[in-house]
Amino acid sequence: MSNISLILIASAVLVAATNVITQVLKGFVSGEKPRRALTIAVSVVLTYLALLIYSAIWPLTEWYIWFPGGLVGGVVIAYGAMYGYDNLYANLLSKLGSTTNE
Repeated sequence: MSNISLILIASAVLVAATNVITQVLKGFVSGEKPRRALTIAVSVVLTYLALLIYSAIWPLTEWYIWFPGGLVGGVVIAYGAMYGYDNLYANLLSKLGSTTNE
């Protein structure tokens, strides 16, 4: 299995796990903004956990590249968990299309 396939499967699993854990923890938090912050925190922690598991299986040579990548990946996972992948793809394609057409 190639790395891109593994990343896509892992991102779908991380979005599902983020949704489940956030739904459980939402009862302890009131307000919309703290709930979004909770979703981001849960997704970043789960993404770093997945990165640690990945690095235990396949050694990573440049850890300094993967650490910020895990943070960015966690924010993308949080966006997917909050708004869904359809909205994520639509926004990315509209932004990429607007920058390439200029």
